[in-house]
Amino acid sequence: MAAKKNSLYNVLKHFGVISEESKAENLSLQKIVNNGQAVLRGVLRGARLRLFHKNELCFGKRISVFRGVVFRIYKGSRWVFGHRCKIGKNAFVSVLSDGVLMLGDGVSIGENSRIVCHEKISIGKDTLLAPNVMIYDHDHVFDSEIGVHKRDFKTSPIVIGENCWIGANTVILRGTIIGKNCVIGAGSVVSGDIPDGTLFVQKRDTQMRKIR
Repeated sequence: MAAKKNSLYNVLKHFGVISEESKAENLSLQKIVNNGQAVLRGVLRGARLRLFHKNELCFGKRISVFRGVVFRIYKGSRWVFGHRCKIGKNAFVSVLSDGVLMLGDGVSIGENSRIVCHEKISIGKDTLLAPNVMIYDHDHVFDSEIGVHKRDFKTSPIVIGENCWIGANTVILRGTIIGKNCVIGAGSVVSGDIPDGTLFVQKRDTQMRKIR
């Protein structure tokens, strides 16, 4: 039992839920677990069985994972999180076999965002994703005879540079490269290359007519 407690304590400490200060205050394990439950729920439910497989998962210090987060970790996938990353409430992150997900230091994933990686997705340090951002590095294969091939995909890596702001409800498609210091306006659908220092906004014409 003591070994189990020490193991859980080390996991909580690894993710920054507790510190040497809280240890010095002689907080009980139950209190520590209660305080850290919201932060660690996603990790403990989705990733704890393979959390420390060094060839597959590499997490920095003070990772915050909030309530309702789902991690889907497939055999052979690689996850690299820098320090101080935050995964917002109800986010969904899936990395399939042979896929690579890389988050730089200080990356923040907004609430209800969704990242699905078949090949490679890289997000540079201090980049912020607002709520409901969708990032997919793949498309279904389809043709006129069969339609959608449910298990066949085309993939291309996605790169998002440092110090970017990705607005709410943005969709980022396979093969997209976003330079550093970019701002992507809310509700955008992004594909292709976006140069450094770009403000990307997709304008929509607004029409208002009297109902007859």
